[in-house]
Amino acid sequence: MKKVGVWISLIFVLLLLLLGVAFLLLYPVKYKDIVERYSQEFNLDKELVYGVINVESSFNEHALSKAGAIGLMQILPSTASEIAVKLKVENFTPKSLYNPDINIRFGCYYLRYLLDMFNGDLTKSLCAYNAGFSNVLSWINSNGVLEQIPFKETNNYVKKVSLNMKIYKNVY
Repeated sequence: MKKVGVWISLIFVLLLLLLGVAFLLLYPVKYKDIVERYSQEFNLDKELVYGVINVESSFNEHALSKAGAIGLMQILPSTASEIAVKLKVENFTPKSLYNPDINIRFGCYYLRYLLDMFNGDLTKSLCAYNAGFSNVLSWINSNGVLEQIPFKETNNYVKKVSLNMKIYKNVY
């Protein structure tokens, strides 16, 4: 009987280790120095930044979307060009967005910009990050309330980033 208990305990420990490894693969912490630097600079929760990166690119710095969004935080070149002017980044090209430092800096700047535009409302800000500022403005009623997110992709995006944030806050 003791041997059965030992084997069950060993199997349980191995399962916990496998789950831990799987969890770390699903919710990695990469580019930690860069994320922490720009999260602080732009007054963002680092868990928000990790959540956006995980959902947007799964930490693939070479990611390129069908819409043309580039890099870790999936920034459109047109948006990035405007950010480059505001941050006084010289010699910016869309290829610069493949650089994790530039991409995360621009993504953090843009998240802060959206949060400021929507008075800290994370849901509206994430909607705008995914679907565009003008779309979100058209979804807000006359009382300033976003009652529903009409784009299924954007609704799912907000849920995924929010879940990722909670996981990053509770685990790391």
